Amino acid sequence: MLHVNPDHMCIDGTQTRKTRKLLDPYKKQIQELIECGFQTSQILKKLREMFPCININRTTLSDFCVKLREELFDYTQLPCQQIPVLNDDSILSPHVDTINRLLSENRPMTNILTDIKAEGYPGSYSLLQQYCRAVKPSLCRTKKATHKVKRKDLISAVWSGKTDISEEDMDFINTNYPIFDQIKSIVTEFRTAYSHKDSDAVKLWCEKFAQCEFPAICSFINGINNDAVAFYNSMKYEYSNGLLEGSVNKLKAVKRSMYGRAGYSLLRAKLLLMNGG
Repeated sequence: MLHVNPDHMCIDGTQTRKTRKLLDPYKKQIQELIECGFQTSQILKKLREMFPCININRTTLSDFCVKLREELFDYTQLPCQQIPVLNDDSILSPHVDTINRLLSENRPMTNILTDIKAEGYPGSYSLLQQYCRAVKPSLCRTKKATHKVKRKDLISAVWSGKTDISEEDMDFINTNYPIFDQIKSIVTEFRTAYSHKDSDAVKLWCEKFAQCEFPAICSFINGINNDAVAFYNSMKYEYSNGLLEGSVNKLKAVKRSMYGRAGYSLLRAKLLLMNGG
């Protein structure tokens, strides 16, 4: 925070961090269970089996599932069937008005059964259910069509412009997410300066975006400044430490393959023998 410009810090008091919900780490598992047709109580039981340390109640999970179902599915109301005509001698006839009133209030059928039983209904739940399903229109649930773009393709589009993303998708991203084009222009400016070995341009770029709104870019610039001599020498000279890194990688491969089963002296002798020592 000591290196941040005060003008860029919470000018209007707007919340800058995205709130994180308790169930966000388990969103993928919950989504899979919902798509398999599990109810809230079943999902809660499965989560406790998969994650014994999880501490949530059913109300929190139910609210989370409701919002997740709205994201995943489209609901269309099917036209209701022809209202059945009950005979005068039907045991449901005296309770039709009560049933229709409670259905209009979206009351569950279990509550409707309780109310009409209090009025003297002697029948079963299945008979009431059959009548209610014929009267009340049902909802048809279909999964929303999703179109996803791979993260690696977005990274390629930002860094080199070469990507498998279609022009239509790129237009959609640039239109709906203007921040993407902003990041791309910042990265392109750095890449152009670095590829031309223009150290002055890179220094200007670092000064320009050292306190930008993107933490990853600020962190990258801090890394350059912390190791400035080595970084700018990599632009100035043609030397490379690739040979050294390759040798170290080979030595570590030998160490991993035998050091756990042999002593240090044998490992040292083998490495020296391989390198002609």
